[in-house]
Amino acid sequence: MLSLNESVERGEKGAGLGEQTDLHLTIEGEDAGSASRQAQTLERLLLEQCPAARTRRIRTDAETMDGGATLAVALASPVLVELVRAVRAFLLQRRSAKISVKKGQNSFTIEGASEQQMNALLDFLRSAK
Repeated sequence: MLSLNESVERGEKGAGLGEQTDLHLTIEGEDAGSASRQAQTLERLLLEQCPAARTRRIRTDAETMDGGATLAVALASPVLVELVRAVRAFLLQRRSAKISVKKGQNSFTIEGASEQQMNALLDFLRSAK
């Protein structure tokens, strides 16, 4: 299996060039407020490090001011590596954070920012339909 850095060096940034990937990233926090704040931080990080991605927060309760702990992300497949890098940067800052990534009917939970975890996430993003 290629490491995240080797994938970038070899130009293997994702599936077909024209494909769009739609994901839901949910921060699993200690409480709703904490998860929402962490989702806001991840959203900012994605906008900085992966500007080609379109993100929006999903509110789970329309009655509250809470922005929600889930991000809907739409991006072209070639920028999957950049997305994984942004997730890694987020997890390095928040070592106890846990993110559930949903693509279609498949989901993957990531905890920790090891190279092995990031490669597993990249493999999931490339293969899940």
